[in-house]
Amino acid sequence: MGCGGSTAAAVDVQQQPTAAPTKAAEAKVEVQITPVSQSPQESAQPAKVVTAEPAKREVPAPPSSTANAKAGPRIVILGPPACGKGAQTNAIRAAFGVAHISSGECLMTAMQSASAISDAIASEWKEGSVSDGTTVKALMERLQSSENLSSGWLLDGFPRTAAQAELLVSSGFTADKVICLSMPSEALVEKQTGRRMDPATKAVYHIGSNPPADEEVRSRLITLPGDEKTTVSKKVDSFFSELDGVLTAFKSISGLKVQTFDASLETSSLADSVKAFVASP
Repeated sequence: MGCGGSTAAAVDVQQQPTAAPTKAAEAKVEVQITPVSQSPQESAQPAKVVTAEPAKREVPAPPSSTANAKAGPRIVILGPPACGKGAQTNAIRAAFGVAHISSGECLMTAMQSASAISDAIASEWKEGSVSDGTTVKALMERLQSSENLSSGWLLDGFPRTAAQAELLVSSGFTADKVICLSMPSEALVEKQTGRRMDPATKAVYHIGSNPPADEEVRSRLITLPGDEKTTVSKKVDSFFSELDGVLTAFKSISGLKVQTFDASLETSSLADSVKAFVASP
């Protein structure tokens, strides 16, 4: 009964049963409001039913497929002339699918793509050489792009001097591993100067380790341009005189690992060691 002539309401809350337990969150809730009055006529009025929609649950978005993707290795490989760097580069590319990057390729790409430094490259190229500053800018532009670099990259034979390395590092360059191939200078000079080419077939031989079996072929072999002893010795000496400065500049890169390998080892054995280093944490 009401108090002081006022009207009160009795509230009954009923939850409709669901078809299956797994869909319980989707059930509607009916709130039945039955008015209570002092007169039979009022109490005979039908109950009002208010249907409440269930609260919508937010479904979390699926995680991005690349959110936890591990970036490919970022590698620098250095070595003097005739050390077999090309064979190790091919082994790394085959094993890890990394993009091969060289300073020359970066310059050509930048010049042909009408990049911000294309005019500077073209102008300096006409003068006979491209400055270290322009080369580093082209290289950094390539490394900062996303084109074909998702599996990592292998920077081949650059930097060659301490000045280039310092400029590269100051430009924000970073890498994971540096592979340095080394051999005694005398062995490098002998290996390079012993190369010969057959001008008829363009096949390359080595007079010490891989001479042609045919006497006629041996008689027409020529020395390749740049394989003269004086030229080779100068290139080998230049590499080793700059190497310490290059590696010193790289020491400022956080987390960078550097390892030197004996390039006089058998090619496949050396490749196994190099690949293990690249794959290591």
